[in-house]
Amino acid sequence: KEPDEFAKKIVDYVLFVEKMRLQNKYTDTHIFAADETAVYLDFSNSLTLNEKGSREVGKTNTLFFYFSHPMMKRCLILFQVPVKTTGHEKMHVTVLLTARADGYKCRPYVLLPRTRPDKEIAARFKNSLQLSWCNRTFFND
Repeated sequence: KEPDEFAKKIVDYVLFVEKMRLQNKYTDTHIFAADETAVYLDFSNSLTLNEKGSREVGKTNTLFFYFSHPMMKRCLILFQVPVKTTGHEKMHVTVLLTARADGYKCRPYVLLPRTRPDKEIAARFKNSLQLSWCNRTFFND
């Protein structure tokens, strides 16, 4: 349950922001909303199918298949399937997504965990992403 003053503080803050916007004559092109999110680079799918009788070693997941067939009633089948991983489950980049109050979407700002720019990556994404080669994947400023 929220404290009694919680709703009042939110209303006071919204009124303060609106007052500042009017006082300083900010338009919708001056107001931005931003949020950061992690994008993980390990694209291995944990729902991998394998041939019957395969002896591959790997992490084992249980898959449920539910289907219906005209000749049979509905059927639930359970499989144990080994899944290979790349070993890079924690590797990620941080993306800052920003939009203006008038609806304009800014280019995503991507923090890359490298110090030197990669020419291939820079050439491929130069028109669609704002890349930052800062050797970290978190915002601290």
